[in-house]
Amino acid sequence: MNDAVPFTCPYCSHLMHVPALLEGKEGTCPGCKRTITITFSSEHSPPAAEAGPGEGAYPPPPPPHSPIAPPPQLMSDTLYRQGNLLVFQKHAPLPNICLKSNQPATGQLKRSLSWHPPAVYVGLLLGIIPFVIIALIMTKRATIYIGLSDEWFAIRKQKIARAWGISLLSIALGIGMIALAAASPRSAGAFVCITGIVALVFFFVGLCYGNFGARMVYPARITSEFVYLKGVHPDFLARLPEWPFPGNM
Repeated sequence: MNDAVPFTCPYCSHLMHVPALLEGKEGTCPGCKRTITITFSSEHSPPAAEAGPGEGAYPPPPPPHSPIAPPPQLMSDTLYRQGNLLVFQKHAPLPNICLKSNQPATGQLKRSLSWHPPAVYVGLLLGIIPFVIIALIMTKRATIYIGLSDEWFAIRKQKIARAWGISLLSIALGIGMIALAAASPRSAGAFVCITGIVALVFFFVGLCYGNFGARMVYPARITSEFVYLKGVHPDFLARLPEWPFPGNM
């Protein structure tokens, strides 16, 4: 059963809608970032499967104060792999594992994803305004929380700092170009022109590097139900079952 069922975090009362098949699974609350066990109240519980005498529909929950914490679960009934893509239901919580190293995560990073079909760019033939309108209509969005280790949080900070450094260098070159043009407008004409072009190139390089190079994962596609994610460690994907709908992406 894939119907979404209301579930409230027992720690922060954050309301979520999660698939019914997550009953008894562990995940991370988007509100307080704590590990929670998903259990539904009786009025929202999914119907019990047939069971023999003395058998319950679901396995009993673990003891409340287990001396040894269980290893993080991948919740493989909601996570799949399709080639080099991680496929998961849009509202399903991701496990507390670093998606970049396949190691236990030390924190979570909120990502607001957006995606639209490549065919949207055909709208450019009609002009900028029609393209923007078509893109807004066709864009799919999803907000996810991905696990990262300390190492990958540090890598992300380094890439962001590098992008800022390139952008600031372009600004410094632009200021120097203006100052040189003001000091000697006749003799520095060609040099000022070259410096301006270099500054502009550096600015766009820094902008693109910040937007694309510093991102940890990115969507290959987003539908109304599923997110198809690129950039996930292959060992993480190897632990998941294959996408059960071949040819349907």
